[in-house]
Amino acid sequence: MKVKSNVPVFPSKSLNQQLIELAEYFKNELKGDIGVPDEDDQSEMILTIFSLVESSHLALKAPQESQCESLLNGILTCVLCFELPEETREKLIHNFANKLADTSEADGGLKYAGARLKVLSTLFYGMNEDSAVRFTPYCRLVELATASSYLHRVPTDPSKVREWIKAWKLDNSNIRILWRVLHASLMKSGDNTKASRVMVELLKTFSLETANEAKEEAVRCVRDAIADPYAVSLDHLLHLKPVQHLRGQALYQLLEIFVSGNVADYMRFYSQHRDAVDRTDLLHEANLRKIRLLTFLKMCRGHQVITHDEIEKELMLPPAEVEDFLIDALKTRLISGKIDAAQRRFRVTTCVEPSFSKAKWIELRDGLSQWQSQVRHMKRMLATVTNPDQA
Repeated sequence: MKVKSNVPVFPSKSLNQQLIELAEYFKNELKGDIGVPDEDDQSEMILTIFSLVESSHLALKAPQESQCESLLNGILTCVLCFELPEETREKLIHNFANKLADTSEADGGLKYAGARLKVLSTLFYGMNEDSAVRFTPYCRLVELATASSYLHRVPTDPSKVREWIKAWKLDNSNIRILWRVLHASLMKSGDNTKASRVMVELLKTFSLETANEAKEEAVRCVRDAIADPYAVSLDHLLHLKPVQHLRGQALYQLLEIFVSGNVADYMRFYSQHRDAVDRTDLLHEANLRKIRLLTFLKMCRGHQVITHDEIEKELMLPPAEVEDFLIDALKTRLISGKIDAAQRRFRVTTCVEPSFSKAKWIELRDGLSQWQSQVRHMKRMLATVTNPDQA
């Protein structure tokens, strides 16, 4: 695959001269094991670029980060702009990305991580968007940004990454590597919500035949989704093949309860599978808070008023805890309404739909179709009023 560079270069010297000067500096000043090539020998020049990439960690010896960045940019220019066979360039890009992201103590740890991130970012963006060779620089960029607490500066939105995957025409093996790298980084950075979205994307790459290969990841996906207090719509997980492979296990039954069950279902399940729930590292009290919220959202659907007695019964709450529960529910912004303490009731304004089955999609479609018909009817009525002669 041909790698095209998008990096503008305005050299005062030829690339050959720049390469020779870089080699001399790394050899004489940084004590690198690098030979200075003959300017007229193309094969020597290529070997020198490989040597510079392999010795790029020596740039961390520079007394200032700006000097380190300048040296690394010099190597980057040679990698992207030197006239090379495409297979050779791809290998150099792969090697250079790995060296820039190496955080082992032998290669400098996180020293000058900011400069390395800039160069790695230029390497990634210095190629056409549809170049599959961007795969390795992106993975290394994510890893280095995570290690240096700069992940927020790297594009990690799953929708954007999906666009890149499609443009790069990656095979399933590399797609899974990419999603796994991104998931691990997001988890380390504390962005659990986005990490859960990435895990779903990973699990979508498996079929029923290969689902067993992702068994541990399916367990982690379900467990994290249940544990996430902000993840209230979980029905989409039931369509993932690796998750379906968990049928018959306690965790899958628990997921079904959080999708379509209620507090009574959960309490019954917990009394029978206490050990299984505890083994998943899920906390019973957190589970109970979440299933109460989900049950309450279902209660509010299609109702304008919910009495305290109904809440006590359906959520298995002591009377003294109802008002605190309602306050906490309002704080989630998943529901809006008014607490009427005097009348012991809750007036519902709006609420989020916790699950959206096919039947509910059909209901929504029919409702929108009816609304469209009513709008068209109103337009005809208005036309009749404003232009009676055309009626």
